Amino acid sequence: MVVPQVFSRLMVLWPVLYTFKGTHTSLGLPLLLVAWSVTEVIRYSFYFLNILKQVPHILTFLRYTLFIVLYPVGVTGELLCVYAAFPDAARTRVYSITFPNALNFSFDFYYALIIFVLLYIPCFPMLYMHMFALRHKVLGNTQKKRE
Repeated sequence: MVVPQVFSRLMVLWPVLYTFKGTHTSLGLPLLLVAWSVTEVIRYSFYFLNILKQVPHILTFLRYTLFIVLYPVGVTGELLCVYAAFPDAARTRVYSITFPNALNFSFDFYYALIIFVLLYIPCFPMLYMHMFALRHKVLGNTQKKRE
């Protein structure tokens, strides 16, 4: 479950945000920066305190609850940034390999970006539901615990 998340972040950071400066003015950039930053601060605070066996319940609750909002916000930000990169990717053909070449191989980065965006359709729901399953596993039914 980690591979799609890491791949999407690397893809958005390096080939999209680093290469296409027009993405820096996209509404997607602050969305993904806020979502990623809050997520990582909570995640690594949780990991650190878990090593010390000192995780407060509120941190556990935040770790397994804020994703409900942050995950869609982050994905929206990523997709808006990629969308902002489409015109420049189509125009410049950066990272693309055309024929003829010694390897007899062709690669078009613009179309790779389109495929990347389309992969969110099956991957996002799967990962999002996985997080809900983890939430239920860790937090259980909080209503029953209170009674």
